This record gives sequence, C-alpha cells and structure tokens, in this order.
Amino acid sequence: MENIDFDLSTIFAGVDFILILLGYGFFGKKFHKSDKNQKAIKNSVEALLRHAIIQTYNQHVDKGYIPIHERQNVESLFTEYKILGGNGTINNLVEKLRELPTHEPKEKD
Repeated sequence: MENIDFDLSTIFAGVDFILILLGYGFFGKKFHKSDKNQKAIKNSVEALLRHAIIQTYNQHVDKGYIPIHERQNVESLFTEYKILGGNGTINNLVEKLRELPTHEPKEKD
C-alpha cells in the first residue's frame, strides 16, 4: 500500500508542477502584454506632452511673449514630461519660453 501512496504523491507533485508551468505561461503572457501596453501608454502620453509644449513654443515665440498662465501650463507639462523620461530638446524650448516676457511688448510711437 505504501508503494501506491508514493506513486500517487509523485503523480500529484507532477500535476502541481505542470499546473504551475501552465499558470506561469498564461499569466506571464498576460503580464508581458500588460507591460507592452503600459509602455505604449507612457510613450503616447510623452508624445502628447511634447506636442503640446512644441505647439505652445511655436505660438508664443512668434508673438514675442507668453502670458503667465501659459508659462505655468508649460511648466506643468514639462514636469510630467521629464518624469516620463523626456529628452533635452524640449528642455531647450522650455528655457526659451522662460526667457520670454509675460506681457505683450508695448509698441513705441
């Protein structure tokens, strides 16, 4: 009878091992897919932030000034952009926006 018990415990251990492998394969694929989705979302948000900063830069550099609320908005966008791993090109644009006056230059008569 002991021999049968040993065989059953060996079989159950083998079944447990197979179930663990199957579970790892199933959930591993789900986690990998989830990780790919997270990276895609991160990259998309980073691209949207970059676009918004560039658009603001183009709009206000041409005008020669940036209203304070727009500057604050760019600073907020830039903070999140850096957290997501944004690069130095946008840093240069933000620096130039910081140098702009916050009021429209008065025309001289």
